[in-house]
Amino acid sequence: MLVYIRKHQKTVMLFVAVIVIIAFTFFYDAGRGPDREKNSKLFSIDGKDYTLKDYEKILMQLSMVYQLRSMDYFNFANQITSVRTDKEQRGMAQAFAYNLTILRNRSKSLGIYVSNEEVVKEIERMDIFQVRDTMGQPLNRFNLNAWEYFKSTALAGDFTEKDFAQLIKDKISYEKLTELVGSGVIPSKHEVDMLYKKENQNVIAYVIKEPIAKAKEGIEITKEKIDELYEKLKKDPLLYKPEKRSFEYAFFPDPTYVKPEPAPEPAPTVQNESNESNYVEKFGEARVIPLAFKEYQEWGEFVYNDQLLESYQKQINQLDANAEGIAKLEEQMAKAAKSKNSAFEAMSKRLSEK
Repeated sequence: MLVYIRKHQKTVMLFVAVIVIIAFTFFYDAGRGPDREKNSKLFSIDGKDYTLKDYEKILMQLSMVYQLRSMDYFNFANQITSVRTDKEQRGMAQAFAYNLTILRNRSKSLGIYVSNEEVVKEIERMDIFQVRDTMGQPLNRFNLNAWEYFKSTALAGDFTEKDFAQLIKDKISYEKLTELVGSGVIPSKHEVDMLYKKENQNVIAYVIKEPIAKAKEGIEITKEKIDELYEKLKKDPLLYKPEKRSFEYAFFPDPTYVKPEPAPEPAPTVQNESNESNYVEKFGEARVIPLAFKEYQEWGEFVYNDQLLESYQKQINQLDANAEGIAKLEEQMAKAAKSKNSAFEAMSKRLSEK
């Protein structure tokens, strides 16, 4: 046998090579490798399929949010996630990836654009990249060394500087989108009161479980004691400090009191356009915008800047003699007006070409 193989070595090797090639051609499945699962369809949004690889790349942004240690980005991630914090970690991650993808698609369809200049300004104002004093407090100055160190460590792997810029654009797009959507809504009085209480009221209550009649026992109040306490307290420097909106009181529960049923919360009132078919310009010439414009991608930019101009004008009217504040707002208005007019001209051109 060995003698036969030696004599016909070339023929045998050629035969074996043909068999191996045929086997690999017909029976080998390259998709069975480790990347097959990552390239398989995981979910679909707006007709586009997303793989496990896409999902893991989006989750890198969620990981970066925690590294930044910024409340602005924590709040952004929580609002995007739109699930309670007591949910399991996997559910939160899935909600973040799914909703962030929807946010990107909606921002693109509405013409919401974030420039590179806006990204740079956002980076420069981040707390993690601020120069700090000896006590660790930020000095509102950009620390270039901290930014370079961050790039060399956090952005040196799979998550690149381009991915970091995309995270910032997503956050700014979300802010622009919420401002655009919220500009047509008037909050109810109940919502305003609740927000004021949340931001400005700090309640500290101590409960004394003792009947008032028993608390009065053994207490004797005379005019001399009142005068003595008055003379002592009127010299207290706290009385001469600027007045603050705060108060203290003692509450003694009435056993006959019956707590009333709470009134239902009023629903928020939504401003409706006076013309159901066409959009009426809020700032400027009050033009009635054709309904056909809503089909164009510049429509979102036009409405957004139109409402911004209206908001800026209201702020200018309230500033009175504040020349510096008015100048800043007028500069912002010039930019918004330029973007608005550019969007209007583009839509008018599209309509005329039909």
